[in-house]
Amino acid sequence: MKTHILFVATLVVSSIVNAQSMLSTNQFEMDTSKSVLNWHGSSLFQINDHNGTVQFSSGYLKIENGQLWGGSFEVDMTTIHAIDGGANGELDKHLKNADFFDVTKYPTAWLSIQKVNPIEKDTYEVEANLNIKGITKPVLFVAKLQSVGTNWQLSTRFIIDRTRWNIIYASKGSEIMNPIKNYSISDAIKFEVTVITR
Repeated sequence: MKTHILFVATLVVSSIVNAQSMLSTNQFEMDTSKSVLNWHGSSLFQINDHNGTVQFSSGYLKIENGQLWGGSFEVDMTTIHAIDGGANGELDKHLKNADFFDVTKYPTAWLSIQKVNPIEKDTYEVEANLNIKGITKPVLFVAKLQSVGTNWQLSTRFIIDRTRWNIIYASKGSEIMNPIKNYSISDAIKFEVTVITR
């Protein structure tokens, strides 16, 4: 009996060690210097458009046998920056204050992949949780995974409704409070993301 118990205990420990080894082997850290997050926002009637970037602070992809099956990413919201020709430092300050992302209170945003459904070769439908301003909501997008030398590249484009994360400054729903209707800002924020591992 003691021999049997010892064998079972050894098997359990071995399984845990092997699982941890597999997780480590299949977890690929993000290269934050090469990964890119671009954003695009506009007025409700497309009168003014702004484009910009935010920097990743950390992240990883989980890949097994060339297939995506998880990942998590953190974004440094203090780095949000408008790069279009009409932008200036005042826009950056406005985006960082309490009207928009309130980065002093919420300096980090994150996205965590919850489920991955293969669509076709190298292409996946991804269900994830997105946290902005301390609020977590589900998002759904299509992503493409490619090998680049010895590294991996995940790319995607998707749109969110900013009001789901309580970013309501000059939103469509607050038009009644806005004396100049055309200055209302679209609730949609577009993201173009490229994650590269190292």
